[in-house]
Amino acid sequence: FPRAVPMPNKLLKVELIDDDEITYIASIKRKHWHTAETDAAELGNWMALVFGKLSITEQGYNILDATIRIFEEKTNSNRQINRD
Repeated sequence: FPRAVPMPNKLLKVELIDDDEITYIASIKRKHWHTAETDAAELGNWMALVFGKLSITEQGYNILDATIRIFEEKTNSNRQINRD
């Protein structure tokens, strides 16, 4: 998990980088963050979905009122593709 920095009003500031290496700063409620940490710890492979209100500033992209959800990442290693 990325490092979370405490902010006022029970929020955490988290820096997130997507697959295209774009950096987002998310303001996430502590309760949501701790729930996500717990969920991720229970899963072997996981992926996160962060959503909220997108704000574009001179400093970059901000996700306001963000929520984070953790999902199990399933692998398809046993899956075969038939090409006839």
